Amino acid sequence: MLVSPKYVSANSGDALGALLGAALIGGAVVGVNRTAYEAWLRRELKEWKDESTDSTISMDAHGNISMETRIIGDRKMNYIFLAVSNSRDVPVVLKPEEITIAFSEGRSRHPDFLTKPEDSVIRPGWSFFILIPLPKKWDFKDQKWMQVTMPLYDESGHKIFAELKTASNRNLNVKQPVESYVNSSVLDMGVDFGAILTAIGDIHELQGTGNLYFGFDFGFYFAPAHGIRFGFAINDTKKSFDSKASDNMGKPEQVSADEIFMTYSYKHFMSFQKIFRYDFGIVGQSHFNDKNIEDDPNHDLGSTVGFYQKLTYLHRMALISRGFWRGDYQVGLNIGHKFFPHDTVAHVPVGGNIITAGVVFVLGI
Repeated sequence: MLVSPKYVSANSGDALGALLGAALIGGAVVGVNRTAYEAWLRRELKEWKDESTDSTISMDAHGNISMETRIIGDRKMNYIFLAVSNSRDVPVVLKPEEITIAFSEGRSRHPDFLTKPEDSVIRPGWSFFILIPLPKKWDFKDQKWMQVTMPLYDESGHKIFAELKTASNRNLNVKQPVESYVNSSVLDMGVDFGAILTAIGDIHELQGTGNLYFGFDFGFYFAPAHGIRFGFAINDTKKSFDSKASDNMGKPEQVSADEIFMTYSYKHFMSFQKIFRYDFGIVGQSHFNDKNIEDDPNHDLGSTVGFYQKLTYLHRMALISRGFWRGDYQVGLNIGHKFFPHDTVAHVPVGGNIITAGVVFVLGI
């Protein structure tokens, strides 16, 4: 819900410690209390902190108007926390959409508001606070400094003096963490469709070149680059044995193999759009005699456990931060390897290696 901007009197004590005036998040102006403000401060990007203040605070002042900025981030976006105090005897007007953020490598950005914010009138003796969402976290990668520029106007719409500017320098002695410049989802789900390229060893009795599979998995990432995945795969193409040979050797006439797996997952972010993901873990494969009905005791032939790894290249198609369609949409290609130790299930050897290739669609939430 859009509500009117609120302000805090600069004469009420510590303006930053008191009830904050307003914060603009995704185009909606909402009241913010001390707890929310302190939570934001805990999200300051540590490599942008000044060692003397242990904060990202940067300040500028001109003509009895002061400006303060801080650099804040979370898993989805980075923000500029902006505070403006008016000690003049006349109001000043802030136009949030005209604020610019410049980076050391030359790029310049405007705030990424969901809807156009209203102009904010800062009355004499009052302060105004706003949280400015930035369009791309990747803009922060390897930057040495950034500058926030804010023009101010009088109530008739004319600029009142030169722009206020704050400059922040990254501490090059602090390693820049991935979460400072990478948009990452805590949860995602993937759909995988592919085929077996080759099967080496006894396993080729069950699964050979060209056999298709369909997989579905979930990922939970406790850090931007590290997480766990679990899911299942269904082998669509089934291996049939000669009926007479099956009777003589005790083999089932027709066998299918379905899988469940759990892996550790690591992501390497090459750029905003290009991501490599490596998964390594265990896979369990269950075998079924499809000539028998499910309640037949001869239907379930047994299971085996092996090792599983997969390398996936993902291309980010779209990253939508807000609204009904919000999500991280990615497509990619993968190559997988499964190894099963030597084992026999219902007289069918299942040991060996399987190499697969497929296409994947991932939705991060």
